[in-house]
Amino acid sequence: MKKLLMSIIFGIFLLLGACGGDGGSSEEPADNGGETVDTSEAEAIYKENCATCHGDDLTGDVGPDLTAVGSKLSEDEIKTQIEEGGNGMTPNLVEGKELTTISAWLAEKK
Repeated sequence: MKKLLMSIIFGIFLLLGACGGDGGSSEEPADNGGETVDTSEAEAIYKENCATCHGDDLTGDVGPDLTAVGSKLSEDEIKTQIEEGGNGMTPNLVEGKELTTISAWLAEKK
């Protein structure tokens, strides 16, 4: 039973694996209705709410690696994961405009 649970958790962590920055400009285009993502704002939201579990560099710690999560999940899927939580993740850690910003930023991580 433990192996099954760990396999499920590991699978979900793999699905969420892409959140690292590329050191580019502070605003990057995103697939969020034609708006741009303020990278510095997204990084601040990430460090405040996500880094404890996903690591300062998005490579994972308690939570999965997010360095390429955008290649596995769409912006809407990332947003849903953040809203609903599950598999050890607390739901609604980020809401409103911050949720939109962090989801769009994570979706860029390919």
